[in-house]
Amino acid sequence: MRRAFTLIELLVVLSILAIAGIAVAPTLTGLSARRLESSARSILAHARWARGEAALRGGRVQLVLDLDARTHVVQVEADPVGAPGTFAPARGLMGAGWPLEEDIAFFGVKVGEIGRPLGAEPESLTSGTVTLEFRPDGTATAADLFLSNPAGDGLVVRVHGVTGRSSILDPDAEALEETRW
Repeated sequence: MRRAFTLIELLVVLSILAIAGIAVAPTLTGLSARRLESSARSILAHARWARGEAALRGGRVQLVLDLDARTHVVQVEADPVGAPGTFAPARGLMGAGWPLEEDIAFFGVKVGEIGRPLGAEPESLTSGTVTLEFRPDGTATAADLFLSNPAGDGLVVRVHGVTGRSSILDPDAEALEETRW
């Protein structure tokens, strides 16, 4: 005689699967948000390191972003006095080339520059390579780096041109609307 599952047994199994699915869904959604934050923090750490290294070395340091390959790397001016303008990857981890987390992409980059006429719009980029320069006097290439995940969440890494300081902003924040290049 064949043994079959009863309707109650099937309902119990389906209920357990539904409860497990409800418990796992927020974790998966949160994973994408954590990847977004991790990528933004990685770029922020590289920008802060580049700013400090420029002041320490007395030479320019670049944060190079490849928008298509979704990577970033720090380059230092090899010899600011003997061969100005010649850059090489930084030693150690900063010069290794870091990819963004899985499923995270550059949504766009707005690049401004100190000395741009008041009210002039920054250059907006969505592909190619962007180089942000940090100088020994503390200034930097002003930029807003827009990152996004497949869920449509986003974060902005801002590099302030006058101070060279970097921060992470919510793209919906009022502070983002009041960009001063």
